[in-house]
Amino acid sequence: MSKGQNLAVDTILIPSLSLCDFQNKDVQVVLHNTTAQSIDFSITPTLINLEVWDSANMQTVQHPLTTGLIAGNSYDTITVLKMNFPGGNMVQGGTTYSIRAWIDKIDGSQGDDTTHRIMVINPDISIEVIPISDSINRLPRIANVHQVVIISNKGNFDVWDIPVYLDINHSGTTIRLADTLLGKFPAGTYRYLTFMSYPVPDNSTYTVCGRAELACDAYSADNYNCATEYVDLDDIGVTALVNPFGSDFGTVGEEIDLTVQLTKYSNKSYPSVGIHAQIIEDNGTLTQNLTGTITNFVAQGTRNYIFTPPYIVPDVMEYTIKIFIDSVDKNQSNDTLVKRRMTTCCSVTDISGAGFVLGQNSPNPAKENTRIAYAIPSGGEVMFCVYNIAGQTLYAKTVEAEAGNHSLEFDAGTLASGIYYYSMKFKGQQIVKKMNVQK
Repeated sequence: MSKGQNLAVDTILIPSLSLCDFQNKDVQVVLHNTTAQSIDFSITPTLINLEVWDSANMQTVQHPLTTGLIAGNSYDTITVLKMNFPGGNMVQGGTTYSIRAWIDKIDGSQGDDTTHRIMVINPDISIEVIPISDSINRLPRIANVHQVVIISNKGNFDVWDIPVYLDINHSGTTIRLADTLLGKFPAGTYRYLTFMSYPVPDNSTYTVCGRAELACDAYSADNYNCATEYVDLDDIGVTALVNPFGSDFGTVGEEIDLTVQLTKYSNKSYPSVGIHAQIIEDNGTLTQNLTGTITNFVAQGTRNYIFTPPYIVPDVMEYTIKIFIDSVDKNQSNDTLVKRRMTTCCSVTDISGAGFVLGQNSPNPAKENTRIAYAIPSGGEVMFCVYNIAGQTLYAKTVEAEAGNHSLEFDAGTLASGIYYYSMKFKGQQIVKKMNVQK
């Protein structure tokens, strides 16, 4: 090399390294002719030396330069090595590579013959499930809730479109929710992700586990995180309308002992719970307001409550019964029950006018045999049925009858004391009545 010429090692490049693409990558050394004269390597050959090492391995490569030239005051990029970097299962913090490149002495200035680069490969995302309850502030049972997770990009690569899963685990059952963190997710940032709602399990506690997926994650242990949620199982609700029953048409002006079923889902004792009922006409007019108190509801299970005094069926075609209890628990979704009812104002009366009539059983209350009168406008098949308050059919009989007035006998002696319903169907029409049995 002529006097005054100088060849320097400028930098080390790995140009195509990208997220999860770490295999067969070029490692390049950039040389710089810092003087105006060209350097001809066929006249002045040299050797590029490259060392790559991490905590476990070291690799050394030599690349001879014996042909070609580099013009004055210019740069040349030489590919020295193709290398496979880790593709996953690395350690927390990723893998750190120390890369040193130098050339054999060919000029008088050796201070710029060596360069060094530290490179970290650390693709890493993490997830944290944020609890929405604790042992003091519990969730109401069967409520719908949204779970929020924090996704953090702890690595040094931008990531895109990260799949995220949420598993709600209770009593050997798992509900899985799936979502995707869409778009670019820059390194060193974090995001909140809110999942679709799910029903709180009917357990005192349950586990929510989140998982975020990145195929080449350097530290997959923080891709999974769980939180424990706590549930308040102390709950009482209005669960069924017992009386009036089913599709029974109330007779306008009739007095009905309004009866509802309540269910308690835990063993917590409720010494006193207010209960209310409203009879509301179709136009929204509140015609009757009943109130009472449920006392000493101790055991888990169901109980029927009968309002006193009875309510009177209003003189309208349809009306609404709204029953609700005072709030004594966190779950208010089952504190209210609303039912629509039909009356004889515009239904059974019209049928009776056409000649189809079902009378009240006599005697009522019945002890053994009771007589039921009926009339039909034309001959045909008549079906007679008796039901309990749960709607279960206890007796059914079909008879052929001529037009006119008739009666049938029913033996109530086989029934336990209580409230029952009987119905008669004739040519697509049905009338339902209530019957009391007392032994």
